[in-house]
Amino acid sequence: MDPGEELVDVVDDGNEVVGVAPRRTVRDENLLHRCTYVFVLNAAGELYIHKRTDTKDVYPGFYDVGAGGVNAAGESYEGCARRELEEELGVAAEPIFRFLHRYEGPSGRVWGGAFDVVWDGPIVWQPSEELIAWLEQSQNLQDNASFSKTEVTDPFMQEAMRVFPGLAPADRVIVDGLDTPLDLGDAADGIRTIYEKLLDQAWSEARARGEKLPPLSQKDIPPTVPGQQ
Repeated sequence: MDPGEELVDVVDDGNEVVGVAPRRTVRDENLLHRCTYVFVLNAAGELYIHKRTDTKDVYPGFYDVGAGGVNAAGESYEGCARRELEEELGVAAEPIFRFLHRYEGPSGRVWGGAFDVVWDGPIVWQPSEELIAWLEQSQNLQDNASFSKTEVTDPFMQEAMRVFPGLAPADRVIVDGLDTPLDLGDAADGIRTIYEKLLDQAWSEARARGEKLPPLSQKDIPPTVPGQQ
């Protein structure tokens, strides 16, 4: 859903709900509504500060002293505090309510609920909308062997995937000194060429020493590990 279409409770001067409106309307008309702030501290009393994403409708890209956001329609302050804390920072904890705060300004009119929480665990940032859009549009996950039920059996592709961990077959990489992007298929072909060259050299040297060689068809058997026969 478009964040601007999310429904928000509109309140009066006494913080009583008097209606419901889309978030975009609340912003455009500067309607009085509810929001929540959660200050995250560690056991040493240090306050966590983070940077807002560039897509926020209010103060984009600014540093922020708390997690939080606009209460959804029908959502309590406590529920909003828990949700925003986990969504924005990955903190699954019970924030403590401290006080209500009335704010009036050109960028918003709110009844804000202030909370804090002590947290010494990891902070997991919420992916930005830009990152999510890039992943959806640019990453072809169905071609990634890690997401495929079909096992990769070609030994040269297996070796290429070992040399370039995390690279999907559909990905292209730029190598310093080369003008043409490479992919795992190119890497597998290169490994195959090196293997076949070394194998031919080993057979030639064995023949020169007068050693008995196996049938030539033996050379066509793919290695279990590239470089070994």
